[in-house]
Amino acid sequence: EALGWKNADSQHKRFQDFCDFADLNGKSVLDVGCGQADFYRFLTNRYRDVRYTGIDQSSSFLREAWRNLEGSTNAKLLLGEFGSALLPVSDFVVCIGALNYRTSESGFIQRMISKLYDISRLGMGLSLLKHLDAGFDNGILVSYDPDEIFEYCQQLSGNIRMKNSPETDFFTLFLYHN
Repeated sequence: EALGWKNADSQHKRFQDFCDFADLNGKSVLDVGCGQADFYRFLTNRYRDVRYTGIDQSSSFLREAWRNLEGSTNAKLLLGEFGSALLPVSDFVVCIGALNYRTSESGFIQRMISKLYDISRLGMGLSLLKHLDAGFDNGILVSYDPDEIFEYCQQLSGNIRMKNSPETDFFTLFLYHN
């Protein structure tokens, strides 16, 4: 809840989407906007060999993340603002909700999608809030039209998968390198 998730179930549905799109076992995963590294714990319950790197700009979130990673030898955390930081190239790059925070920078979402795709070897996934009747666009969060984001992503990859269930307030895209 400190990270803005409605509940644990909503968070886990997003996490599961990424596991449905790619076999992450034996792969390196960069979790952009990792928060408290909950995705790492989710991954280690499903895969025995994942090399995880999380980055977040909140030192308080990362302090909690370090507690969650205690004893782990295949995970590391980085403190930084991912929009301007030099990010490590990884097999898979995921961004689960971190691009939903409002910014005044024009074209930010497109720039970030391109940046994250470019540093992935095999694929990149993102989960975003979608436009709903109630809307999210009156506070610190911003939502997106799934079709518009999909159309932009087609400029980067010819191999894209999207989950957009009417029962959820988010959609998930995964772009594969051909």
